[in-house]
Amino acid sequence: MNEDEFIRVYPNELASNVPVIFDIFNENGNIIRKKGGIIDAGFLLKINFLKIYRKKQNTVNSVLLNDLLISEYNQNIFKTAIQNKKGIFLIACPENSGKSLLLNSLIDNLKSNGLSTVIINNLDIDSISSIKHFNIANLNNERVLEVINSALCDKETVIGIDDINEPSVINRIFEMSPDNKIIFLTFNASNSFDALAKLENIVDKTLLSANLKGIFSQKLIPALCANCKEGYYADSSTLSNIFKCDQNDKLYLFNSKGCPTCDNKGYSGFLGIHEFLEINNEIKEILKEDHKTDQIKNIAYKSNFQNMKQDFLKKILCGLIPLAEYFETL
Repeated sequence: MNEDEFIRVYPNELASNVPVIFDIFNENGNIIRKKGGIIDAGFLLKINFLKIYRKKQNTVNSVLLNDLLISEYNQNIFKTAIQNKKGIFLIACPENSGKSLLLNSLIDNLKSNGLSTVIINNLDIDSISSIKHFNIANLNNERVLEVINSALCDKETVIGIDDINEPSVINRIFEMSPDNKIIFLTFNASNSFDALAKLENIVDKTLLSANLKGIFSQKLIPALCANCKEGYYADSSTLSNIFKCDQNDKLYLFNSKGCPTCDNKGYSGFLGIHEFLEINNEIKEILKEDHKTDQIKNIAYKSNFQNMKQDFLKKILCGLIPLAEYFETL
């Protein structure tokens, strides 16, 4: 599959029946789903379950992958990579794009599968997550590395390291990475390929090739208000240029006109678009050299890599985000 090809999917790929492992609040602080219940796909799509509202600030709740509407395709690729490999998995997102939420979702998913986990960050963790936690707020780089090294030497299998931006610390994490741990590291980048280009200037190429196993990327997109959402048929230009459809096709898309529910904005909360790039053996070989991004892209798309552009299109077709945001974001 190349970057411009697109496979149509239906909403039931985005979510299935999943248990609620935390209370879900609306913007007014009222509970709309209690812990222990079930969220079904219809509920998710009907109310645009796009944002986790929490009672307390700076609290990270346990969130399932399905709750974030990560596509089944990206979930399966990620789970396969985790099963077969130990090493570093990057969570690469722009600023304010939910890196911490995605990190905790991925880690909690592994914890639910019986793996022992620990998170290192500068946030207070809600006890509901029941994940071992080290707070590194206000620590200097030397002390941060001591905390990370302690976690690496401990018994936990999965280690999440959040909000570390100092290049020297990032390089040391790759140097210290043992071969029997799964490490998640958040990183500021616009997508997987941008992350690789930035890492080249931070991490030794041999270490990067040996230890990096995959990159999960996310962007947050304003989502359509479910209350005033209305459908329309895509024009011929959109059919041919965006969705690569025949001029005779009819494609039903959605937009929102604005209403009191969304303060006449037409949007309600945010929805993530995602991609997961597995660092396979071919990409590893290129990482050992002074590579060109185009080489890695070619290898990735030959391996059926689905980028955020494709995930964006899926969610446009599902009526979750407007086509206009596609042109603003990508």
